[in-house]
Amino acid sequence: MIRSRLLTPTLLLLAALAAGSSPQTASGASVARPLPPGRAIELTLELRPRNAGLLARLASSSSGRAPLAPRLVRQLFLPTAADLHAVRVAMAGAGLRYVSLHGLSVAFVGDVSAVQRAFGVSLMVTPRADGSSVRRPVGTPRVPASIGPLVQDVSGLDTSVRPRPLLSGTGGHVVSPSCAGPGETGGYLPAELGSSAG
Repeated sequence: MIRSRLLTPTLLLLAALAAGSSPQTASGASVARPLPPGRAIELTLELRPRNAGLLARLASSSSGRAPLAPRLVRQLFLPTAADLHAVRVAMAGAGLRYVSLHGLSVAFVGDVSAVQRAFGVSLMVTPRADGSSVRRPVGTPRVPASIGPLVQDVSGLDTSVRPRPLLSGTGGHVVSPSCAGPGETGGYLPAELGSSAG
């Protein structure tokens, strides 16, 4: 396995090209380059829920039932104190600092070198046409083996996908109800209420 500290910027660029990055030609100008080493990166480990089968069964049949008490959710599905300790120790060993815990999400921050070391990737940055830039890992991220069974996802390494509302752009559609609406039953829409007083 090639470690990021052994790669030169030229090899990093070649690795990014092989991984699917798309630098522009010399005339256009955006070329992938290594992320500056001192930059801080915040990322989140999404842990696996305990009793995942039970959670799936409850989720698939939850309609009309009162929600579980928070204490019961913690006892059944959230990571144990020992699991959280193992995750924090593994990340601290790689040079990452614990930031927060929210349910199954554990956030850490560290400089580029620590993040690359922790997940076995090289991080590249590529400018976008709009002046912003994206960060992408070169290689497949791997969590330390000691916590591999506990982690289901790592977010924050790749910023190339921008969040967007579900109904924006192509592919979005408006849901049309199959039941009679207010126009067919004599009800009013909010926009109609202001004008109905005459």
